[in-house]
Amino acid sequence: MPAADPGAVSTGVDFVEVRVNGGAWALATGTDSWTAQVDLTLGGNLIEARAQDGWGNPSTVDRVTVAYVLSGNDPPTAAFVATPVAGTVATVFSFDASASSDPQDPVSVLETRWDFEDDGVFDTAWSTAKVATRQFTVPATTAVRLEVRDSGGLLGTTVRTVWVNDTPPTARFTAAPTEGDLSTLFTFDASASTDLEDGGAGLQVRWDFDGDGSWDTVLNTARQATHRFLAAGTYSVRLEVGDSGGLTAVAALAVVATAPAPGTPASRPTDVVATPVNHTAVVRWSPPTSQGSAPVTGYRIYRGGESGNLTLVAETFGSLTYTDGDVIPGDTYRYAIAAVNTAGEGLPSAPVEVVMPSCCEPPTDRSVPFDVLPWILALLLGIALVAVFLWRRRGTKREAS
Repeated sequence: MPAADPGAVSTGVDFVEVRVNGGAWALATGTDSWTAQVDLTLGGNLIEARAQDGWGNPSTVDRVTVAYVLSGNDPPTAAFVATPVAGTVATVFSFDASASSDPQDPVSVLETRWDFEDDGVFDTAWSTAKVATRQFTVPATTAVRLEVRDSGGLLGTTVRTVWVNDTPPTARFTAAPTEGDLSTLFTFDASASTDLEDGGAGLQVRWDFDGDGSWDTVLNTARQATHRFLAAGTYSVRLEVGDSGGLTAVAALAVVATAPAPGTPASRPTDVVATPVNHTAVVRWSPPTSQGSAPVTGYRIYRGGESGNLTLVAETFGSLTYTDGDVIPGDTYRYAIAAVNTAGEGLPSAPVEVVMPSCCEPPTDRSVPFDVLPWILALLLGIALVAVFLWRRRGTKREAS
């Protein structure tokens, strides 16, 4: 390649330098006519040259692209096998490129890399390993691309398809209790239902309580539901579970609801607690799970000391709270609650215990009772009016003096 000084007053070419693929500049041999020896890599190479005269003026940079291939080299043939060709997000797929070949190189020399989603971004680096594995996270029909490179830098590629299938959820639920009467509130819990792709959090459920083929609730994410049957019988309660892919599963469980025998009292009240509040004992409870042969009309409150029998101290009608003001600071009291219907009094709850604070302990609730608050405000207003009156009267005396 000849080099020339383009300036109006020529001082001649001082030197020529070259570089390959953006590397370091190296001096060539000769000036007006020059040569250079460079190292090329397999494939395309960008060679650049420039000259400089005696005044330090550079020339423009000339560029040429040279492809370097091995003489007589043929590209490899890419081939692989996917095992299995269909699975789920739990499947570990294996991809084996051992069937790839090259006319000049043995299989062991060939390098492979994988693009598991065929999105143009390779997921592995070049390697002589021929087997790769992949577990996909999303159900889809997926194209997997293999690229093979031989020792001369030539490439071969191929694509195969694998199917990652969505799986239906698994429907499971429990009933508590499985046998009761028409006053029993049955609780159904679908928390054990699962899905391979969504786990458990993304599932929706609905219920058919009487097994008549019509759903009694709409699809929702609440896992628990309650139901009270209106007629005696054995019911096949059905649960349907749906995942984010629109797949569903159904489970069924038999429960028995019987008619209460005439004259059946209610069962024991539940969730009984007793708490000291402002030198009183406040007892709270929840209704019984079974009302018996008739609705609950009231509750009887039994009280006793730290030991000994409990005696009836009060009866409520509809209320689920009782406040006992007849207590002594420092003493221990026990309370039990029994539900009452037209059949009579049911069994009492297990006794709960409360220890009243001693006389010197501060009350547990320091809030001002609502009915006392207006009197306190009136007293403060009266004090303020008296203060203003006295202040004005004192000012009047000073003026008179």
